[in-house]
Amino acid sequence: MPSKDSISRLCLGGEIVKVPSLIVQMESFFRLAVSKKMHDLLSVEAQKYLTRFLPSEKYKGHDNSSIKDMIIALDDIFTDDKNFFFGNPLEIVYSKIRCGWFNPERPADKVQLRDNCMVRYDHFIREYHINLVKKLHIARQRLLNHISYGYEICLPPHRDKLSLKRKIARRKLKERIDCRYKMMIDDINKKADVEEISSDDEDLSCNQRLPLKKVGRSTLSSPDFPDLDLHHPIYMDNVKDMLKSYAKFKRNFPKSPALDFHDITIEGVYERSGVSCIAEKNLPAEITEAMKQQIDPPRYSSKSWNLAAALRNCNNN
Repeated sequence: MPSKDSISRLCLGGEIVKVPSLIVQMESFFRLAVSKKMHDLLSVEAQKYLTRFLPSEKYKGHDNSSIKDMIIALDDIFTDDKNFFFGNPLEIVYSKIRCGWFNPERPADKVQLRDNCMVRYDHFIREYHINLVKKLHIARQRLLNHISYGYEICLPPHRDKLSLKRKIARRKLKERIDCRYKMMIDDINKKADVEEISSDDEDLSCNQRLPLKKVGRSTLSSPDFPDLDLHHPIYMDNVKDMLKSYAKFKRNFPKSPALDFHDITIEGVYERSGVSCIAEKNLPAEITEAMKQQIDPPRYSSKSWNLAAALRNCNNN
């Protein structure tokens, strides 16, 4: 048991407060010192000072409703109900005091960490501005040299990646809307036996000629409804764009179930994509057997590349 004269220091709200060690180390004395009765015995200035520790702004006013709310808040703070909110507030505060949460050394570590972050930020922002001034100086010197020789200045329009990405997304969405509209209008003209094309529909173009097999259609697909199927593209992407999309998806979502295609064969890919496959009688026996085997994505041996080259040559022939 600590002596009556021993003093402990606590950091409350950024201020160092000296309290007797009995209050810190014994919960019974802590309950006697921190109670609603002791709060009411304080002066008006002290009570007004303690309102800044209340959790909401509405408890800090001076009207009748705020005073009632403050009384309710004080009842909640000094309650002895252990099931109030995963334990009452005084119990939580005392446990934090015992764990050293309000020790003066703890804020010192936070201050040091904050100072380190500020120093690192100062170095970063200084280096950033130095590099920016360097780029501007070099660009200015190039423009002055260009003008001094009498050349015309043709500056390309500035397009950041975000605006360009949005523009491409809007263009793809517009192409898909035009294609769906063209398909519906053609179906209506076919049912109405109208062969003439309206002047409003002449500018619309739909290159959607990608057939879908039954296994490639979605569950919401209906042959009686003239519309694009779910996730049905309006044109086939080239291999370069496909590889870029695959590499980006694999980098961002390495554990996605969509990357698990160990049970997919080349024949299945041809069938689901709707691309016409070459008849087996025109292919060598080795390639026909290889198309029926499962795809193994982690392996990229020379034999695989030779097989891909043979498939490409057969498609070209």
